[in-house]
Amino acid sequence: MWKVLHHWGLPLFGCICWWGMLIALMVCWAVQGHPRYYFVNPNKDILFISDVAATNLQPIFIALCCVQALCYVLTVISERYLRHAGRLLPNWRQREKVMAGLAIGFGIIGQLGIVFVSIFNTHVFKKVHASMLGVFLVGTAISALCTIAEFALLDWSYTEVNRLRISYICKGCWFVVALALTLGFLICQKVDKENAAAVMEWCLAFSYGFYLMTLVYDLLPAAKTKKGQLFEQKLDHQLTNAVSWVPGVQVLPEEPSINPSAEMRENNSSHVGENIMMHRQSHPRDFV
Repeated sequence: MWKVLHHWGLPLFGCICWWGMLIALMVCWAVQGHPRYYFVNPNKDILFISDVAATNLQPIFIALCCVQALCYVLTVISERYLRHAGRLLPNWRQREKVMAGLAIGFGIIGQLGIVFVSIFNTHVFKKVHASMLGVFLVGTAISALCTIAEFALLDWSYTEVNRLRISYICKGCWFVVALALTLGFLICQKVDKENAAAVMEWCLAFSYGFYLMTLVYDLLPAAKTKKGQLFEQKLDHQLTNAVSWVPGVQVLPEEPSINPSAEMRENNSSHVGENIMMHRQSHPRDFV
């Protein structure tokens, strides 16, 4: 099945569901004429995502949040499996595996948070809703940081592979932007700037989709590799590093391959030249 639907399709599908859900909530609220719900502050012009999702649109909110959560968890598990199977660059150190395991664990916690956010709406379960939103933000943030740390550690081992560096730099940039939006959201809520807080929340939600797209980028190479294929590259690196520590041994760059037929012709010509010189020394009169 994965020959048609590769692992990178998991975060891609999750991103489509996530962005599709946000767009659907915005469009439905606009089509309904931007209604002011009775449980929302009448002075607020821009609604929070949870305000719109607490209406008759909640079934859509629940369904797509659950699909996105499942896709995210399967994505981080797939990343670990593909490295273990040699279809992505294998881990070198135990701490890289620890980071991957923490990313999975906190990812599961964070995604359970967004599932409960969708189930316990802000109208009836306001405190539970806010608490689960915090679980989602913190859990997903720690999961992302662990993934960034894993890729940074891998980059030390595979310095010639630019994909690793590009990936964790993009993730790091996203994390900084997401952290700034989260702090802005909390500060605006604390000073009762609810319209600004709502804008921050919508921007933060849409930015999460870009993080999912970086996970698509991470899993793309596995579509072209077979099980165990990249273990050979890891073994070459290990042998090179091991030999480089031996005193007096210099690791030389790999020489280009030589055409066997050309090499044979070169050897034959050198042998002929040597035979002529030997004959000339033993029979000098033949060359007068």
